[in-house]
Amino acid sequence: MLLVCTPRKLSNYLVSKLKRQQVEKAARYSVVQSATSEYNVVHNNASQRKKWARVVFTVRIEDDGSRYSFECGMYEHFGILCCHAIKLLIHTSVTRIPEAYIMKRWTRAARDFVYLDDISSGPVSSQLSQNLLLVNALEVVRTVNRDSQASDILARHLSNARKEIDCL
Repeated sequence: MLLVCTPRKLSNYLVSKLKRQQVEKAARYSVVQSATSEYNVVHNNASQRKKWARVVFTVRIEDDGSRYSFECGMYEHFGILCCHAIKLLIHTSVTRIPEAYIMKRWTRAARDFVYLDDISSGPVSSQLSQNLLLVNALEVVRTVNRDSQASDILARHLSNARKEIDCL
């Protein structure tokens, strides 16, 4: 069974690697239903594990499968589903990861642009302010590369900006 992470796709290589590791680890577990919407995910080689290692994890299905409750806390810590949750999703024939567990920060859509007007209101650190200005400047430069008339406009405004800043 393949779990699909759509419509968004993970962009960060390390996040993809972590997710892949969790899917591989899920094969080491089996699922036992303990209550109506509560499952115990048990390690296949529980007897061979170290005494301090946990071998049973409880996963609860909430809100008719749109939310899950995990004991290990990996999702709360990293924002990535743990192998126990993935094993339960496979066991219950869920083909798509619920939207609640696709965090925006791990997707390609995570980069939100904050435009120049947004940095002038409220207290902003100088480093953040500089980063926002650089992002906006790069967007303008990309646009200018496509149009020679835009290049003239940018050169004129940069010259005026330099003069105005020098007068401060």
